[in-house]
Amino acid sequence: MTVWTMTRKRNSPTSAVDFSHIHMDLLAGRSIDSIRSLPLGDGAIDDHFEVSLDDRDSNTKRIVLRGDFTDFHHIGAHLSAGEIWVDGNAGDHLGAAADGKRVGMLGGRITVTGNAGDHLGHRMRRGEIWVAGDVGRFAAASMIAGTIVVAGRLSTDAAIGMRRGSLLVNEMPTLADGRFTAALEREYLIASLIDSPQASPNNAAPQADFGSMWDRFRHKRVLVRRGDRAVQGQGEIVSPL
Repeated sequence: MTVWTMTRKRNSPTSAVDFSHIHMDLLAGRSIDSIRSLPLGDGAIDDHFEVSLDDRDSNTKRIVLRGDFTDFHHIGAHLSAGEIWVDGNAGDHLGAAADGKRVGMLGGRITVTGNAGDHLGHRMRRGEIWVAGDVGRFAAASMIAGTIVVAGRLSTDAAIGMRRGSLLVNEMPTLADGRFTAALEREYLIASLIDSPQASPNNAAPQADFGSMWDRFRHKRVLVRRGDRAVQGQGEIVSPL
């Protein structure tokens, strides 16, 4: 596995930063010095992070971000394979469309061990986003497909414009009136086929505790609501009973 680890420096600038153009295709094949000099915000990666590289196996790729990334937005906007781990909080538009594009992440998995901001998974087409903490407004808005799992609290206006995909939460949120079906009770058999991110294959990434939440999906019946009917959506919002 190729692992790029970026640990935020204590004296890192604190202004909002667009992280969308930092992705695996950009990092692949570069030396550490070359990565450190890549532009980011008003400076370079080296102004924000300590960078390390473990390149023992290039078949799988992972970016690990350690520290508070609340002011770093559009993380994982171009993710199509591999993994991004945020060991801390993430900013707005995680896995969401950026740079005027019509779609967000196209595959792979993003895991956040803390909280995430607004517009989580906006226009995401494929892949998985797992957030161990709370998320802001408009989660899964205009979601095209994929899976979002939130173990913490979900803020208002979730799933507006959702077309397909799955939003899995600990508790069914308040959804826009008339835009989603009534809650139906059923089993969620697909949960037994999905491994939560806590089952990390090695120590190259931090652990995130989704175990107790995921057990509820595996072993209990769930409530499912579908929508957004305003866009003829067939997405699902799922919470365990």
